[in-house]
Amino acid sequence: MKNQSRIIKGTFLIASLIFSINAFSQTDWLLDNTSYKAKVIESRNQLELNNGLVNRIIKISPNAATIGLNNLYSGESYLRGVKPEAEITLNGINYEVGGLKGQPNYAFLKEEWIDDLTSSPSAMQFKGYEVSETKVPFEWARVRPSDEDADWPPKGVHLRLDFELPEPSSILATERPIPSFLGRKKLFATDFNQDLDENWKVINSTSHPRSSFENEGKLGEIYTPQNTV
Repeated sequence: MKNQSRIIKGTFLIASLIFSINAFSQTDWLLDNTSYKAKVIESRNQLELNNGLVNRIIKISPNAATIGLNNLYSGESYLRGVKPEAEITLNGINYEVGGLKGQPNYAFLKEEWIDDLTSSPSAMQFKGYEVSETKVPFEWARVRPSDEDADWPPKGVHLRLDFELPEPSSILATERPIPSFLGRKKLFATDFNQDLDENWKVINSTSHPRSSFENEGKLGEIYTPQNTV
């Protein structure tokens, strides 16, 4: 019985040693980065950005959304919930850029949930993409001696995702807050400065441009910030 116990312990130690060696057998990219190359892997319904250290997986149907962000060195996943790629405001209207809806629990993400996620009709919709070489975004003033031999732009790969605005009817159907003017017909428009009655006197405020009109000695009904009259 003692011999059997020793054999089991010895086998466990050997297995642990083999596991430890395999875990650290991957080339350290700081010492040798020749095998770590940035690339975009294209498939029918998704794009994968991969540089050998981390990867980002973007599902592109029914809309574009990141469904995976992983540390390839440790196997750790950094993504818990599928959200829009961005949110922007145009003319007072908030737009989600891409994204997918319907994840049951945002504390974690299961792979079997992904195929059931749907696109929000009020979000900006994915239309296409382009893969190219990296491009210089701006000129770089090299002020440090170590910068002289650095690559600019950095080596890698460039991925551009294209989106288009949703239909106006889709925006009106959303439950998100929208400006009151959206969906309303314009009944009257005028150039206030050109069509003023002669009874109005224009005063150009030096404190704030919104404090500008006076009628019969009274301030006009125009919003004026405090202490700017």
